[in-house]
Amino acid sequence: MLGEALKTDLSEFSKSTETKPYEFNFTIKITDMNQLINDLKTLVRNNWKTILWIVLVVFFISNYNDIKSGILDGWNDAK
Repeated sequence: MLGEALKTDLSEFSKSTETKPYEFNFTIKITDMNQLINDLKTLVRNNWKTILWIVLVVFFISNYNDIKSGILDGWNDAK
């Protein structure tokens, strides 16, 4: 009755979809993957010093307490 009053077919709203609610498709072409790998190689080749500095800074920040305690232990043992 509601469909007739609105002059529309409401059956299209009640159709179930064939896909699952959390299902998705992820497709990547081999050529795209090869291009990505080549781009990463070029990035590392051209910027390896900057990448090394970033890795070292992140390493020291994430291990600051261990490095600090190791230095202090070594300093105290030397006395």
